This record gives sequence, C-alpha cells and structure tokens, in this order.
Amino acid sequence: MPSGGHRHLKRLAAPTKWGLTKSIGKYAIRPLPGTHCKELSIPMHYILTKFLKLAHTSKEVHYIIENGLVVVNHKRILNHKSVVGLFDVISVLKSNEHYRLILGVNRKFKLQKVSSEEAKYRLSKVKSKGFDKIKLGEKEVEVPMTRTTCGYNFRLADPSIDLNNTVKIDIVGNKLIESYKFEKGSIVFIYSGSNTGRVGTIKSMEKQPDGKTLIQLVDGNMKHFSTLMTSAMVIGKDEKTFITLDEEKGIKLTEYEKSNLKYETSQVAEE
Repeated sequence: MPSGGHRHLKRLAAPTKWGLTKSIGKYAIRPLPGTHCKELSIPMHYILTKFLKLAHTSKEVHYIIENGLVVVNHKRILNHKSVVGLFDVISVLKSNEHYRLILGVNRKFKLQKVSSEEAKYRLSKVKSKGFDKIKLGEKEVEVPMTRTTCGYNFRLADPSIDLNNTVKIDIVGNKLIESYKFEKGSIVFIYSGSNTGRVGTIKSMEKQPDGKTLIQLVDGNMKHFSTLMTSAMVIGKDEKTFITLDEEKGIKLTEYEKSNLKYETSQVAEE
C-alpha cells in the first residue's frame, strides 16, 4: 500500500546547488513545498548556518526564525525548512544587511551583498499567462493573470508582458515594476544546464525545429557560448545589470586560466 510522500532527504540525493558536504552526515533538511521549485531553492536552515553563519545548531536556527531576526523578501519565515529561491532577498534586521541568493559559475548557491535600495526588488521570469475569474457584484469577470517562476500570480498585468520575459517585482508592494524581453544586446543569467551561473550578452537568437530558441552569447572575456532561452533570464541591458553580481561576474575560467591566475597572484604577493 502507498505510504505517502517522503519526509526525509539523504545528502547524496540533495541538489548539488546546495553545496552540501556528503561526509558530514547521512541526511539533509528536506525542504517544504513552496513557491520555488526544488532545483532553484534551498531551505532557510542552510542560509543561516552555511551562508550567513549566524547559527551553528538547530536550536539557534529556531531562535532566529521564531524572533524574526532574519526575513526573506521583507516577510518572516515561519519554518526552518521553508525555501529561499533564486534572486530572493535575505535581510538581517539588526545589522541592516541585505543579501541576494545567486548562483556562482561553479553551479552552487551563494549570497551576494546588496544595498538597501537594491533590496527593495527582485527579478523573476514569466512562466505562463492566463485568465482568472473575479466576482464583481453578481457577475464573474475574467481578468488577465501573469504567473512567474517564483510562484506568484499577478492580476491585471501589462498585456505587453510576454512569456519568458523577466519582470522586476517590488518586494514591499508585491507588484510588477518593469519587464524586459530577450533581444540582441540584453545581458542574461543562466540558471540551469552546463552553463549555470554564467552571464553573457546576447549576440543572436535562433528558433530551432523543435520550437525552442537557441541563444548565442559572449561573456566578459569575449568567450562565445550558447544556451536555450528556457535556461536563462534577462538581468540587464546596455552593458548594465539590474542586480549586483559576485566578483566572478559570471565569467567561467578554464583550469589552465585558473592556474595562471593563481600563479600571477603568488608572484605579486612575493614581490
């Protein structure tokens, strides 16, 4: 007979984006169902212990959450298993510090410190468009609704916002501010596939026979690579990004380039 869903998660089965060490223990925190998909989110427990290093034990994690000392997108988290998704904003209230969850070129999550002004918004991608029924008096009226990858639904959104567009969301008011579409010259961030964490500028787009769109990109080191539109989202235009990137700037180095950089750094240190 079926026994229902699983209530545990082994470290070996945890997403590699979490960056968990397999030798520490057998089990990992199993995330609660939330607005974000499992592949693009991580439990709040690891945000506090692994990234922010504000807690070392589960007791300390529960204390921080119960007292609302750390919030996500200006909202309190009620469970240490609740997920934090890609590009969400984590705020430490007492120190007034803000961080955005991003992916590095090593395909693992990391936190990037951002300003108080930038912490007021986040980016998401339009997943689907449809209609929702609302009641006006005795009548039911269909209104357009836009759904994003972060699990939010926005009624009466601008009709010009198309599928796969990136939307800028005001965290406080929970409303759409702007939208950005894929076009030549746009800066995009890769969030899935072999190029996860890389950032590049669109040089061309080509529709494939299977209906998918292939994007040709070039990064800051003038390296060319490609990805599918379904694996990327727009994060900037006119050589300017809407969010703060890490020190790698989405540039993936080869092992040879890493070795040369390490050697040059050691030579400068010796001098």
